[in-house]
Amino acid sequence: MKPRVLIVGSACVELIVKTPSIPGAGQTTVGDCFYYLPGGKGTDTSVALARLGGDPVFSSKLGDDPNGKELADYLVSEGVDCRFVQFERGENTALEVVLREEGQADRRLAYPGAGALFSAEEVEEAFICYPDAVILHRGLPTSAIDEAATMAEKKKLPLFAVSLPDADAYPLSRLGECEALIVDEEDIARCTGIRPVDQEKCMKACMALTQHVKTKYVILRLGERGSFLYDGMYYHFIAAYDVPQPNGVTSEGAYAAAFVLEYLRSEGDLKRSCEFATIISAIYLTRGGGMRAYPTTEDVRRFILRNEIDFELDT
Repeated sequence: MKPRVLIVGSACVELIVKTPSIPGAGQTTVGDCFYYLPGGKGTDTSVALARLGGDPVFSSKLGDDPNGKELADYLVSEGVDCRFVQFERGENTALEVVLREEGQADRRLAYPGAGALFSAEEVEEAFICYPDAVILHRGLPTSAIDEAATMAEKKKLPLFAVSLPDADAYPLSRLGECEALIVDEEDIARCTGIRPVDQEKCMKACMALTQHVKTKYVILRLGERGSFLYDGMYYHFIAAYDVPQPNGVTSEGAYAAAFVLEYLRSEGDLKRSCEFATIISAIYLTRGGGMRAYPTTEDVRRFILRNEIDFELDT
């Protein structure tokens, strides 16, 4: 049986605009090109999980515009169960404009659209799919986050929180009990005030975080440095693979999907799950990011063999 994972997260359309420079007020710059892509943290994780052989069920909110229909059709074509993707009548689907200036970090303009109307009732309904686990992303209305956490606890389902909401707007204690928190350097620094620049600081940051959130594990993603795993008493470090780090590309969705899928398949083997997620992230980054970069199981087999990695793929 494929592990069934309920993903509660955002879905949007991304408009990527490439330009040699960003114009100032009253100025015009001729851009290089622009294109549209499926986007949103929930979309990313759902597609990544489907490609790896999981059974993703997606709960999100789209507008009833052409963008919403195209995005939903795309998700279904990738094997994502979209029964609980709702359409808000008279609203536009969320849009994120990514301004990609040569040599600079991406700038983003986010229009939440229908996503801002994602309700607790719609999240609750999605739990009738009988999932084995729940992945919860930030960037959702507070009521939707609350309901996902409440229902996971009520149904005794492992909850995996990917990235952290802003503690000023959403007290982290409201997340309830999590199986694991998957966070990056900026997340944990923002929430604890401790920047994880070395092993000691990583440990202190994880310990500080667990004072606010009840979680079995903290997985701290450190980019090209790897991952720091903390189980409440001990830590383990998983080194990253030496692959390109494309500007503006993050492997968060790939990592989260791979970690949760392998965690369920291995019956909670933390180290193995992180090793698998690290492999998936490396493949994703090597391919430059984007929806086409999410690997299939066969892609993973080839990567393991080609790089002589000591990891036995058991699917």
